[in-house]
Amino acid sequence: MNTIFNLSRRANIIKNGNRQYFGDRDPAILYANVLGARQFGNLAFASALLIGGLGFLFSGLITYITTPNYIQEISYLPQGVVLTFYGAVALTLCSFICLTLYWNVGAGSNEINKREQLIRIQRKGYPGKSQKILLTYEISDVKALEIKIIEGINPTQVIYLCMKNERQIPLIFTDQLPSITRIEQRGILLSNFLKVPLELKTIKTI
Repeated sequence: MNTIFNLSRRANIIKNGNRQYFGDRDPAILYANVLGARQFGNLAFASALLIGGLGFLFSGLITYITTPNYIQEISYLPQGVVLTFYGAVALTLCSFICLTLYWNVGAGSNEINKREQLIRIQRKGYPGKSQKILLTYEISDVKALEIKIIEGINPTQVIYLCMKNERQIPLIFTDQLPSITRIEQRGILLSNFLKVPLELKTIKTI
């Protein structure tokens, strides 16, 4: 589960019954490790693609090496070709997701430094020039924080930095959902630390 601003390297402060975490024993710095692609939803999706892809590919190949009577009158042209194509696409996509999980794309850290008046967001990318991504923003450019909760088949929770230029920068994305109360507490912690308003948006999908 993503733990928002939960890594304090060594120090923590307990206030009003809630645990607040700070980095390097400095209450002016808020720091957190962030999970990347290695989340349950991605693993489950890759597993489903693997099983489905192997099933389609096997069915398509069977139509090529056997007579139609053995597989309910399904011929290789065109049904078998379509099944083989779907299986190959599913396995290709599964391989891509597995590599994304292996590289743990999106993992990194968030740091809010009041002493320097900077927000640093570090993330892992795909191998190459974008393998390490560092984004830096000034705290004064932050207009508000927004918690977006998406309900439905693929529920997610995202905490955004809302900038004065109308950009939204995701701080945390997770499909491993904590309770609504916990995500609100985390949003309040960040809002109080940055001294900006906190907005909550809920989106329901089918």
